[in-house]
Amino acid sequence: MPLLYVETNLLLGVATGRLRSLDGLFHDASSSVRLAIPAVSVMEAFTAGLREQATNREFSQRVRSRIEQIRESGQLPEFADMRARLEEALLFADRALVQVQSRLAAAVEISVRRFSVVQFEPADALAALNDVVCKQPTDNLILHTILRHAASDSDPSKAFFSQNLADFTINGGRDRLRSAGVAALLATTEALDGWLAAAARAS
Repeated sequence: MPLLYVETNLLLGVATGRLRSLDGLFHDASSSVRLAIPAVSVMEAFTAGLREQATNREFSQRVRSRIEQIRESGQLPEFADMRARLEEALLFADRALVQVQSRLAAAVEISVRRFSVVQFEPADALAALNDVVCKQPTDNLILHTILRHAASDSDPSKAFFSQNLADFTINGGRDRLRSAGVAALLATTEALDGWLAAAARAS
C-alpha cells in the first residue's frame, strides 16, 4: 500500500485552519494509503501549542495595558471606539486560541491513532548531527528519520508532503529522499490531492 510521509506542518496547518481542506485526510485516505509521521513531529506540535499560548498571553497583556491607559486618560470619542475594538480583539484572540488548541489536540490524537508514528532512534540523532541537510536542526532530524524509515520500507510508492518542502530538499535533500524511495515530493494541497487520487485508483 502506498506510503505518505507528513511532518509537523500538517498538524499545525490543520490546527490553524491553513490546511483545513485536509481535515478529511485523517479519515478518508487511510483506506488507500498508509500515513506516517515522525515522532519528533508530534513532539514539535506540542511545543508549537505552548508557543501559541505564550504568544496569546503576551498579546493579551499588551492589549489590556493599552485598554487601561485609554480608560484612565483617553477622553476623545475615538479613544472610546479604540477601547471597544481592543476589547473585541481580546475576545476573538481568546476564541481563536481555544479553537487552535482544540484542533491541534484532535489532530495529534488522530495522527497517533491512525498514522504510523515513526519512532525516534539514536541513529537518527547521530545522522542529523553529522549530516546537516536542512538549516533547522529539527527539520534535519525529521528528514533523517524519514530517510531511514523509507529505506527499510519495501513499498515502491512513497510520497512526502510538506508546505515547507524547500526546507527539506535543499543541499541534496531531494536526491536523498528519492534515493530512499520517496519519489513524490508534494508541496501543495493540489499535488497531494492528485497523488491521493492516483493511489486510490490503484488500490
